Amino acid sequence: MTRIAIFADAHFPDRPDTVKDTVFEWVVHETARRQVDYLVGAGDLTSIGTAAAARRLRQKAGALPLLLTPGNADLRSPAETAACLEILQTSQMQDNIVLLDTSAIRLSPASRALLAELPPQGNRIAVTHCPHHYLPSEDQQLLAECLADQTITTLVSGHIHRDEDNGPYQVTCGIDPDKALGGPPAIIIMDNASGSWQREDIACDFADPRTWAIAERTEWLGFLGISGMKDTLAALAAAAEHCVPSFEIRAAESLALPATALAAAMDAWRRRGGRHLSIHLPTIGLNADGAVSVPDIMPASLEMARQVRAHAVTIHPPAAPVAALRSDSSLYASMLDAFAHTLAPLVKDGIVIGIENMHLRRDEPADEQRFFGYTPQECREWIAALRQRLGNEAVGFLLDIGHARNNRSLASRYNVSEWYAELGAWLTGCHLHQFTVLDGKAQGHCPLKKLFGHAISLSSFFIAWQQGQLARVPMYLEIRTEPAIESYLALRDILS
Repeated sequence: MTRIAIFADAHFPDRPDTVKDTVFEWVVHETARRQVDYLVGAGDLTSIGTAAAARRLRQKAGALPLLLTPGNADLRSPAETAACLEILQTSQMQDNIVLLDTSAIRLSPASRALLAELPPQGNRIAVTHCPHHYLPSEDQQLLAECLADQTITTLVSGHIHRDEDNGPYQVTCGIDPDKALGGPPAIIIMDNASGSWQREDIACDFADPRTWAIAERTEWLGFLGISGMKDTLAALAAAAEHCVPSFEIRAAESLALPATALAAAMDAWRRRGGRHLSIHLPTIGLNADGAVSVPDIMPASLEMARQVRAHAVTIHPPAAPVAALRSDSSLYASMLDAFAHTLAPLVKDGIVIGIENMHLRRDEPADEQRFFGYTPQECREWIAALRQRLGNEAVGFLLDIGHARNNRSLASRYNVSEWYAELGAWLTGCHLHQFTVLDGKAQGHCPLKKLFGHAISLSSFFIAWQQGQLARVPMYLEIRTEPAIESYLALRDILS
């Protein structure tokens, strides 16, 4: 009998303090506890294919018998690919286990040659990164032939971050708590004691808040709120009806409303348990001449924050190219002056300022021609600079999880888990929303009614929250395509 534990899509980063380490430690513990013959990694072992991350994964695995095959993520840093793959190299054939390399989204020549040399043998299992239906037709045909003539009897893969069970074709959702969809991160145990390979899924229980004590779930829900991105008065009425504790309004939309109607709606919400109010301010950026520009509605927005007794405000980082801010120290200083001067009155009123991370827009380059504030380090830099002007308690970080995850090429370099590790202690609030891809284009601010997907999994958020890596702050469901209250009620029903 052979018994193996398979994990996929670890996406291990260089830094050692993310919840991905916590999950991999769980993998190692479960593997040792269940006395398997081998721990098998089905690709995307590292986040961007660095030698440091590969080395850390091998060290974390300790003395466990380890078999590994790479994935496409392990090729993302060309200058380090050779070193990364050398560190991850293990035997590609052990007992009745064969590892196939599909890191280039096709069977490597070596893997095709290996399959051609293997004699038919019942109960041989193959492990690779890409599911068969992601491979070129000639590779799909070869694998089908190998299954038909019993060269292999089962093929296990990862890559798509969700489970599939299609007879001989098995897919695991993987162990990345940022991306595992349909459920929490999981490993699968495969054994052939019955004469054929049988699958057992082992989920990471602490990544699933449904396993938490009721007091912990109640506490989390006590911080959950909604954003009135559209139809602010209707959103406030829904928040009052359902006793939503936290609410965020947008300054531009709210200033267009009758002041008496807005005040009445807020009073009704507060009478029904509303506790924390935030205002999303307009963005400070550059005008057509390249000079720093504060929006005309900013003074009225700040006055409204005081009038409605807001606890916090959210504002984007400077809407300016990284290259412009880096190359022109006077522009950087002018931008910082504009932020500090504009926001200083809020500090006097005890209103906390949250700087929100942004993301690469469609067709925006990932180099320094992009705008500022798309990486954890840039957000930390700007917050630290403002803290020197306004005080440490006055300025913090508003984490938009959807922006961090939907950050195109930067999302791999700066995983959501890395945002938590870098800035979780500085949080003033969070924006929660899902994103989807329509006609090849990512669309953000979609409903978030499930804990684990379909593009963003909240597993890493829950782990970081429970471990204290994230400050306890209000969370706003920031939904554009339908009333946010629908996502709020869905999550509340799941966790109540």
